[in-house]
Amino acid sequence: ATGLTGATGLTGATGLTGATGLTGATGLTGATGLTGATGLTGATGLTGATGLTGATGLTGATGLTGATGLTGATGLTGATGLTGATGLTGAIGLTGATGLTGATGLTGATGLTGATGLTGATGLTGATGLTGATGLTGATGLTGATGLTGATGLTGATGLTGATGLTGPQGITGVQGITGASGIDGDLETTTNLVQNNTTGVITYTNEEGTDQTANVVSTDTQNNISVGSDGGAFLNIPVVCALGRVNGDGTPITIYGATVEKVSTDPNSTGDYQITFDTSIPSSNYIVQLTPMDCGGNCPPAGGSNYDDPGISYYDIQDGGFKVNIGDSDNGSNPKTDIDLEFMFTVTKLPQMSIPAVPTTPTGTPTSSFVVDNFQDGNGNAPFSLIFRNTGASDTNYEIAISNVPYGTIPSLNLMGQHTLVGTTDNGDGTFDYLFRSISPLNANSGRSITGGTPSPAGTGDNSQLSFFITP
Repeated sequence: ATGLTGATGLTGATGLTGATGLTGATGLTGATGLTGATGLTGATGLTGATGLTGATGLTGATGLTGATGLTGATGLTGATGLTGATGLTGAIGLTGATGLTGATGLTGATGLTGATGLTGATGLTGATGLTGATGLTGATGLTGATGLTGATGLTGATGLTGATGLTGPQGITGVQGITGASGIDGDLETTTNLVQNNTTGVITYTNEEGTDQTANVVSTDTQNNISVGSDGGAFLNIPVVCALGRVNGDGTPITIYGATVEKVSTDPNSTGDYQITFDTSIPSSNYIVQLTPMDCGGNCPPAGGSNYDDPGISYYDIQDGGFKVNIGDSDNGSNPKTDIDLEFMFTVTKLPQMSIPAVPTTPTGTPTSSFVVDNFQDGNGNAPFSLIFRNTGASDTNYEIAISNVPYGTIPSLNLMGQHTLVGTTDNGDGTFDYLFRSISPLNANSGRSITGGTPSPAGTGDNSQLSFFITP
């Protein structure tokens, strides 16, 4: 019969784990060369029999880390070499022999877990094998089918505009470049010149070669009536016919030039009186009048017969704007002259103004305050010339009227009403003029007269203080 199983013997203590070898120092990193072939993997050592689990040994102290080798300079990247064959795995180092297994004793109570043994020191790391050469790049795989285009995402809201950055400081002004060399001068154009002598009228032209050429504006021939004007131009300084005509007895023109004609209707007895008015006034009455009546053959109007056979013609009221004509029959001087309407001719010759002396306009009479002005206008407000005045004195009197310092040199279409003469006009040399009028017949006490005309230019101001009256014998 089987005897009783003896009690399990105590488990023997686990043998101590052999100390781990020290880690070798890390070699210096050499220049990266071609990857060497991988070394052969060592054969795996046999697994020792599992010993009894003993108390965990103490952890050995960690071995010192070897100093890191210097990094070599990176070599030029060579052409990618062929991938080297994988090296064999190196053989695994031998495992220390496992301690003998003690005989199995009786199973006793579970013993206390022994204290963990110290960890052995970590062995030195072996040197890293050379990196094998990079293998050839494999062929590119087929491109996969293009995936469906995803739906376009919503456009995000526009971000706020960032604040404008500060303007950087102005850069330093560069040094001015060197001035380039001057270009070659082109040909200069020769200047010509043209001048005129205002005294002789001769024009002188200087051409490109500096040669003078002259031209005469006025001939130097004898008996030449053209002279040189103040501006060097030709000036015809001779008498010139400026108006002429042939007029019917009723005042209508048969033919006329430079003037108009009409019967004097303001005269109580207008028979035989005619007004000749120039188209253009002649300053200072600087003209000559020639008159010729028609020969009535001893039978002059109005009644006819032998009693009207001595017609005479004369002018009066000569002024800048024209003059008046009177025709009458004197009957050989035995009877007073009788005015008649009769056809006549007239010629007006304008004299050279440069040779006519100025007519003085100094009054000869005595100043008086018995004359008053009812109206005076001389272009102010574009009004025509109008002077209306009265004799407030107690007696009939002849008189002179002086108009001083007005801006106009002529009074167009001046009408002296058959009662005045224009003595003269004076240019004061400062842009103003003086006029002097004189009565032909006395002005009755408490009676009035007038002088009229067109609108002067430049216009006056209608100032009564420019008027003065004088009593004459």
